[in-house]
Amino acid sequence: MDKTFQKKSFNLVTDNWINVLNGDFEIETISLKDFFTHAKDYISLAGESEAQNLSVLRFLLAIMHKTYSIENEVSPTDNKEQIEKAALNKWKQIYKNYRADEVVAYLEENQASFDLFGDKPFYQVTRTQYNELVPDNKQINAKKLKDLNNRANDSVAVTGTITVKQFKRTISESSNTPNLFASESERYKNKITFDELARWLISFQGYTATSDKTTIKNKEKFSKSPGWLFKINPVFAVGNDMFDTLMLNLKLDSPNKQKPVWEYDNPLTYIDKLRTLDKPNNITELYTNLSRAVCIEWDDFGRPAIFSAGLPQFDSADYYNVEPMTSWRVLKKDIVLPNTKKPDEFTTALWRSIGEFIPLPHVEIQDGTKDNSKKRKSPKTKKPLQETPNVGLMEWLTLLRNNSITESILTNKTLTLKNVLLLKSQQADGLPVDDFNDSFDFNADLLVPTDSDSSDLAHGDVKFLIADALERIRLVHNALALAAKDIAELRYGEKGQNNSKFVNEQVKSLYNKLDDSFNEWFSSIDPTGDLVEKSDELNEVLRKITYNFKSKLYVSASSKEINGTTVETKVGKTVNKNIYTVLNSFDFKIRNILR
Repeated sequence: MDKTFQKKSFNLVTDNWINVLNGDFEIETISLKDFFTHAKDYISLAGESEAQNLSVLRFLLAIMHKTYSIENEVSPTDNKEQIEKAALNKWKQIYKNYRADEVVAYLEENQASFDLFGDKPFYQVTRTQYNELVPDNKQINAKKLKDLNNRANDSVAVTGTITVKQFKRTISESSNTPNLFASESERYKNKITFDELARWLISFQGYTATSDKTTIKNKEKFSKSPGWLFKINPVFAVGNDMFDTLMLNLKLDSPNKQKPVWEYDNPLTYIDKLRTLDKPNNITELYTNLSRAVCIEWDDFGRPAIFSAGLPQFDSADYYNVEPMTSWRVLKKDIVLPNTKKPDEFTTALWRSIGEFIPLPHVEIQDGTKDNSKKRKSPKTKKPLQETPNVGLMEWLTLLRNNSITESILTNKTLTLKNVLLLKSQQADGLPVDDFNDSFDFNADLLVPTDSDSSDLAHGDVKFLIADALERIRLVHNALALAAKDIAELRYGEKGQNNSKFVNEQVKSLYNKLDDSFNEWFSSIDPTGDLVEKSDELNEVLRKITYNFKSKLYVSASSKEINGTTVETKVGKTVNKNIYTVLNSFDFKIRNILR
């Protein structure tokens, strides 16, 4: 191996590193300058993973927010209406007359801050700064640098570093535990090009985990950040092309000074602010938040060693005025936190959470049973004084659709809302183990407020149609789960080991069949169309699914399920419960739910 590597320049402004899908559905690798100049020519980002694409999108949006901030166009005395007017006028001007000149000028002015090498390496600290930040025994010394050059191969980790294969979030493999199903072979796991490094560096700062052992020195103990994107349930709007996507997510209604991380004098100043745990009050600083002080050392053969020290993470509570890309939940004492998904909810389709994004009315439907004839009881918890905040992005899209300045741009426009998740291991290292993404399309006119409170679809509004549909699906779910539970008890016994598994399989089958149908139904809703007909359309889908559920169970019924068992009712009567009585009861409920 020849010692030929010399540190040089790799600048994100002029060098190619962003993977995009062009109009011919081919992947191109382009620079920041090319991206913003030709944003309308690219369909989407096309990196190694959807989580990486989201990280890069937020980075690109930080540049847009900084370039087009309204901070100099409003005054501290302006009210909300005046700020919104300034933001909407600015947004419309960009959308209608976009030229990349302003963005390119900003990038060129700050070009030195976007180089992977140099005195101020992008998203990194220098060796001197790293040694100033970490304890003495964690510093980069002569021995570690010697070990770096003496490595037998790429897989050998230098003390205090993370390997490239752990840095790449599609592998996330530690030195001790191999990833048997990695997307790259052993030969290439620890190899990385400069363009890959740029993409993964941005992604790593958002999705970090807690496997590294080093943290910066600090007077107070702190928990190192796992990466901000692990702390939220990210959703964003997808447009017809990359320019459209940027514009839909360009939320300009903040008068605060925008300050991305690269505008700090040096990384130590930025890290000193992180030590205070003060939350950034501007979206660019949030979108470029660093979770690690990263120092990349290169050996004589061009092999990187990634030194990483954990940084403090500010609290995510009550941060809905800045973070626009997540839904929220209100806890006791009115603490508002991002509404993250639990591991068992990871693959739940996004449409099942529509109510978190589009405010819907409350709907009550009866399934014909006595237990359901009463209004559902609310949980025995004190009602929070504070209402659950709306998703900031959806509030912004609603403002764009309904304000006279911009409404013509979004009228009858199909919007796509996308959810991207990276699942952390439940082990102490918290490394990514799986990813998931989902989306649904909807007509922007659904964001138009309505005055009607009618529960009659013939005279009601489209939001009632959606709420009504979701409530019917909830009741079908409950009825199907109860029927499956009864049949499992007939098949395996009242306390059979396979009962829960059987019920979960039947419920999962329901949603597997419903997911695509509901998304298609939802995306085709015309707010001015026949809502009764639209409701009947979904009811027919549910009838077919529940009919197939019954048919499958009838066909596979064993003699034990047919003969049934004797049970005692709540009023003391003795009756026979078999597959026919169970499915007849189920059928009765479905007819009432879908009538």
